[in-house]
Amino acid sequence: ETTISRGELRLEIEDFLYYEAALLDGTYRAPERTPLLSDMSAQYLAHLKVEDRSASTLKRYEPELDRIVQFAAAHGAKRVSDFTVKLFDAYRAERVAQGAEPATVYHESTLIKQLFNFAVRRDVPADRRHSNFRGCVQRIASEHTRDARRTALRDWAGRKHRATQEFGQAG
Repeated sequence: ETTISRGELRLEIEDFLYYEAALLDGTYRAPERTPLLSDMSAQYLAHLKVEDRSASTLKRYEPELDRIVQFAAAHGAKRVSDFTVKLFDAYRAERVAQGAEPATVYHESTLIKQLFNFAVRRDVPADRRHSNFRGCVQRIASEHTRDARRTALRDWAGRKHRATQEFGQAG
């Protein structure tokens, strides 16, 4: 037995009514689909090559983007519009659980933000169901920045505390 949440049911009903009305009044056009995340990743790497980024940058970005795309696909997000803030958080949590250094998680978060900003600059279409795509990019960017600030402050406070303890013990 399959269960569906009230929110999902509401979206299904809204979609049905939207498409039924468009079919009845003759204004229906098949929605333009967002590209596959793997295709957007390849386009982004090609863009970086054209921008003459260093070979070391490209060498580092390619496996990182592959890891992100594979993670997204494993969680059912094959298209650009399927990548949500919730999935972004899950990716970061998994990387931390895998033992990735905070600087690595920060770097990969920045790479995700850059990939989605690239997609927005290319006017990647957002179908009706994913009309919040551009908003999602903004939330990812702002949450990433807020988390980075929080982490930097926590690190600074920890260093200050350790320095105070060492100074206090020496004196």
